[in-house]
Amino acid sequence: MSFLQELEFSCVAEYLSEDPYNTVVAIDSKGRIIHCNDLYLRMVGVSREQAIGEYILNVAPHSRMIKVLKTGTPEQGYVFVGNGKDTIAQAFPVKKDGRIIGVVGRSLFIDINDAIEFANMVKTLNHAFEHARNEARTIFDFDHIISKSPEIQKLKAFAQIVAQNDCTVLITGESGTGKDLFAKAIHSASPRSNNSFIRINCAAIPEQLLESELFGYEPGTFTGARKGGKKGKFELAHKGTIFLDEIGEMPISMQAKLLTVLQEKEIERLGSEHAPISLDVRIIAATNQNLNQKVQDGSFREDLYYRLKVIEVDVPPLRLRGNDINLLIDYFLKKLSERLELNVKSITPDARSILNQYKWPGNIRELEHTIEKAMLLASMENNKSVKSAYVDKLMTESSFGLTIESNNNSLDLKNYLEQCEKNRIIEVLTRTHGKKYLAAKILHIHPSALYKKVEKYGI
Repeated sequence: MSFLQELEFSCVAEYLSEDPYNTVVAIDSKGRIIHCNDLYLRMVGVSREQAIGEYILNVAPHSRMIKVLKTGTPEQGYVFVGNGKDTIAQAFPVKKDGRIIGVVGRSLFIDINDAIEFANMVKTLNHAFEHARNEARTIFDFDHIISKSPEIQKLKAFAQIVAQNDCTVLITGESGTGKDLFAKAIHSASPRSNNSFIRINCAAIPEQLLESELFGYEPGTFTGARKGGKKGKFELAHKGTIFLDEIGEMPISMQAKLLTVLQEKEIERLGSEHAPISLDVRIIAATNQNLNQKVQDGSFREDLYYRLKVIEVDVPPLRLRGNDINLLIDYFLKKLSERLELNVKSITPDARSILNQYKWPGNIRELEHTIEKAMLLASMENNKSVKSAYVDKLMTESSFGLTIESNNNSLDLKNYLEQCEKNRIIEVLTRTHGKKYLAAKILHIHPSALYKKVEKYGI
């Protein structure tokens, strides 16, 4: 190595060695240490005078820097033992005009425990990212609607035809029948499938905030508004589909503004002094209420009702879907076993018979939550070291039992309490036919608190 090259390399090494949190060492083309930082010296247990100019393996016998010097291939994430302390290190070649003029080595983690903690954190993040990617990639097509009943098969075939045009769709049916799945499937089968599907729950947002959520607002419109304003759900759904869930709960004052959007195909942000914004949006609405009755009692606009009901998709309740209960039981056992990390092996024939005889006022959603509750209770029973292969439990106020075999031994109190709260909310909402204000009164909590819990638990 020439004096100039050595000077250049030394400057690079000195720059790298300024890192106060990691060890740094550099060797020349002959394997001699030409630079290192104080942290490295403490790691290998020698003085600077002993290290500089010395062959690297005489100072650090476990170093892989000579291997990198010979092969030109970097070494990443190897364990380096120095003075009795383990660390994770890397070494990479430094080249000049295609020739290796030295190697720089540095630690990635001073303490092996830091590396283990970091690896666990990365694993957790990877799991979260993968879940997010899967959610983003998931296409809710008609195959996600689990059924063999003739009624649902006909409805799916009809909805697939409906998906190909841009008409407004009103999906009706009792609470928990899967109206949202039909909405997603219609969008996925439509020419708009590559664009946004935006869902808004008209019952979960306070009346005073609903307009800004739907149509957005300009900067400075009200106290607490975002500095740059905000796009509403309709703008976000441009070229795609907006799904107005629980449309029957929309305040009468908002219904007139929604009617204008349907008629004019344009919106105005709150506080806007500009021309209306033209939109290309398909609207799908859903309700578990009798909108015709609400029109008659004056709580829903007749003109809006007929604007929404261009095409109606009426989803039948679970009790009218024949053998679908058995299909869904098996589907939820597999799905919930993976999600709850419970090794569920079976459901007893007696429990299956009871589930088939029950009328399911909460429909598919109630069935799923009932099986989930049974799995958690069976797991808790196993935690008490119950030796029997099956554990019978009273499941709901409807007095039917569900038996599940599980060998899971990990259920923390926080998750169990949340499951109890979730199941109680579902039971009350089922009894009140989805009326949240009445459910909040029974539960002795504020309606806004109930909305938050409904959103939290995905009810």
